[in-house]
Amino acid sequence: MNKTKLSEKEKDEFLKTLKQRFEAHPERHKGIKWTSVENRLKEAHDEKLSSLYQMDGPG
Repeated sequence: MNKTKLSEKEKDEFLKTLKQRFEAHPERHKGIKWTSVENRLKEAHDEKLSSLYQMDGPG
């Protein structure tokens, strides 16, 4: 699983998962809005988002 680029479907699903986690724990990030986080993630290089995706996976 050493991909450096996620498919659009993988990106969308991963961002959806991250959003659910973010919204489930608002006390961890007071004053931060999901849209700000999402925009930064979308602007990140594919390799960085892929790394997060891989860290989130099993194993």
